[in-house]
Amino acid sequence: MPNLDYPRLVTGHAVSGSGRGDMGQAVIAHGPYSPGRAQNHYLIGVGADCELMSGGAQVLGCISFQDGNPQEVGPNGVTIEAVLAVCADRLEHFQGGPHANRYNAEALTGIERALEALKDRTRERDAGGA
Repeated sequence: MPNLDYPRLVTGHAVSGSGRGDMGQAVIAHGPYSPGRAQNHYLIGVGADCELMSGGAQVLGCISFQDGNPQEVGPNGVTIEAVLAVCADRLEHFQGGPHANRYNAEALTGIERALEALKDRTRERDAGGA
């Protein structure tokens, strides 16, 4: 189990006011804040005390993002772009099957726009910009 220093419930996926998403899933950001003011580790889980990952909570997945400049510290986590690419791939496959619908199409368009914006940021940085 990862160190849960500074745990914080993430509620952006929740439809209701419970802070949990579909199927009672909770997302917990944890670990110290990076110099960029973000936490690098996330747990997704369900169960009793999911917000604290105790009391019978079940961890369904973990995401650890890159922590520090990869040129200085090496690759040690995933990028936002990689996670969005996974989400886009899944929605693209849903759209090619029995779960195709306008909501998935709209979500896919938003993810594709987000990916392009992040790629633009990388291109600008690599070209010597910000």
